[in-house]
Amino acid sequence: MKRETLLIWLITLVTLFSGFFNLISLIRPFSPAPAFIDLPLVATSRLLTLLVGLALVVSAVNVYRRRRLAYYLVLGLAVVAALAQVSARPDLIGLVGPLLLLLLLARTRHLFTTRTGRPDLGRTLVRIGLALLAALTYGTAGFWWLGSRDFGRTFSPAASLVEAVRYLLLLGDPALSTETAFGRWFLLSLSWITVFLLAYVLYSLFRPIAYQLNTRPHERARAEALLKLYGRAAEDYFKLWPDKSYFFSSSGNCVVAYGVSGSFALALGDPVGPAEEIAEATAEFLTFCRENGWGVAFHNTLPDFLPVYETLGLRRLQIGEEALVDLTTFTLEGKQGRWLRKSVNKLEREGIALELVRPPLPDAVLAEAQEVSDEWLTIPGRRERTFTLGQFVPEYVQQTPMLVARDASGRMVAFVTIIPSYAPGQATADLMRRRRDAPNGIMDYLFIKLFEYNKAEGFSSFSLGLAPLSGYEEIGEEATLEEKALRSLSQRLDFLFGFTGLRQYKGKFATDWKPRYAVYGSPLALPRYERALSHLSTVPALTQERWFSPGRWRRFGRVTLELVEEIQRLRRGG
Repeated sequence: MKRETLLIWLITLVTLFSGFFNLISLIRPFSPAPAFIDLPLVATSRLLTLLVGLALVVSAVNVYRRRRLAYYLVLGLAVVAALAQVSARPDLIGLVGPLLLLLLLARTRHLFTTRTGRPDLGRTLVRIGLALLAALTYGTAGFWWLGSRDFGRTFSPAASLVEAVRYLLLLGDPALSTETAFGRWFLLSLSWITVFLLAYVLYSLFRPIAYQLNTRPHERARAEALLKLYGRAAEDYFKLWPDKSYFFSSSGNCVVAYGVSGSFALALGDPVGPAEEIAEATAEFLTFCRENGWGVAFHNTLPDFLPVYETLGLRRLQIGEEALVDLTTFTLEGKQGRWLRKSVNKLEREGIALELVRPPLPDAVLAEAQEVSDEWLTIPGRRERTFTLGQFVPEYVQQTPMLVARDASGRMVAFVTIIPSYAPGQATADLMRRRRDAPNGIMDYLFIKLFEYNKAEGFSSFSLGLAPLSGYEEIGEEATLEEKALRSLSQRLDFLFGFTGLRQYKGKFATDWKPRYAVYGSPLALPRYERALSHLSTVPALTQERWFSPGRWRRFGRVTLELVEEIQRLRRGG
């Protein structure tokens, strides 16, 4: 473990110790205050000790996360804790934690690099004000209504308000006795309200920087220029979709396309840039995410830079395989192309014809394609996705070459859109959609014609995209625990995509399979990675319904527990 990590752990534990000691000191026996100290000062000291203790305990989490604001807050709390321990009731033992904390913080400012979001002061104050009003109303009404029954005395509305304020400030009247269990619970509930309010205030201060998708046109143009120079994967095209933000390395030669969901940054594929600068660019992006308080993972990366990620302390998980077709050997002739030729001839005898429409697509063609797409979405299991794929956006589709299959009457029954590929010599496609009543084998027909078209254009291979959870049967002993666990659970896990039988279908054409990976920090990041991928790849109009679906959360919890249990079993050698 690095020295810096040990120091952070030490400061975190000392912060926790100091906070808990402050709380415990309120209930353990201690020497009475000197006679010259007024009782109100003693009461104030106790309140201060309680609040500081609670704040230190809550702040320990943010110390561990290296938040800059936590450094200054804990520094101030340590000073206040020390003063509270000696002001009204001297306690030398209680000074150990705050003094040790001050010594540790004095020389470790450089370790706290994580920024926090700028709090919306107006909204925060309004929310706190409403919460305080509700608490005061609750407390005042409680004392007024419960008075004679639970406290043996009656309270006027003004007296009820005064008592509510006292107890919310944790300065309750010791002479007030309760005659029922409900009365004791009511007084305790006021203390808990104060604790919750304090926790909310601290949360408002320490929340991560809010991510705002705000990509400028020149940034996208700059990213596209780098992709043309250094692109390596067919799906790199989707790094230019408007749902991406861009991080450029300090040299300006590398770019990372990413999105953020729930304070978790998900990069699509590998950084783009010269191979010799990928390590530095990745390290800078990790620092950028850490400073913003975000978790981070890379989705659908190539095997090329796995050593770079491992050097930076990241882990890898094979999430599937990319299906590739060798166009140089693809043919409809002879015995090898017999079944392909048979499929094509059958549909063409039925009157199916192919049409290549170049952009900009005529409005009539675009309207037909929209109709086909809408009908395709009514097929069970079909839905729009984004982030890693394109979606039917008229402005996008109209500027994309399209292969169209028409029946004997001239009606469009299926189509495929052709997109640029940034992998040298490799072609790919995006949207492939059909009508519900399209002839059997129509998608095979489109694939075959697409392969012929790209072969004639001079491409040597074609990417059919990712087959999720594919390739685990070939994983060897060098696999990570997470990969072995996913191999054991691959028949039950379907958390990346809802596609079933995808490998079998792509296997009809694929001649080669290339592993693809997720790269992340620790196994604890896997559930956040799944959640971010699911959220980012869901079309916004459907996000709310899916995000709050009880079935989704039950499935998410079950999958996470199964994965953890499988990893533990593998570690035990079971």
